[in-house]
Amino acid sequence: MKNEYHKDIVDILLNCGQEGMKVKNIARHIYNLHYGLFATNVVFDNIYNQIRFYLCRQACLKHAPFMRTRWGYYTIKPDYAIQLDFTIDMLKEEPAGKAPKVRSQERPVQLSLFPSET
Repeated sequence: MKNEYHKDIVDILLNCGQEGMKVKNIARHIYNLHYGLFATNVVFDNIYNQIRFYLCRQACLKHAPFMRTRWGYYTIKPDYAIQLDFTIDMLKEEPAGKAPKVRSQERPVQLSLFPSET
């Protein structure tokens, strides 16, 4: 079962290291991330309880990414693998002596809301 703050919890716990972080501090970080001028449904007590129960339940599971270090402190398991998203540009590299060809006669593609009458 995933929590709506799962990604935020993982990001926060990755930055704090192996000593872990207290649940109240995790909840404060997440509250500050999601609180804004127009956010009316963000309540600290709800976030705190949701995170507290989620981490407690996940720490008991064998394949969960979280573990409890001491009472009220949680961290990421050392063998937990994080999948990273990479954007790979598939450009053909030119040899060192040759410069890439530049086409000066092509017009740049320009998007318009209204079709041109040309």
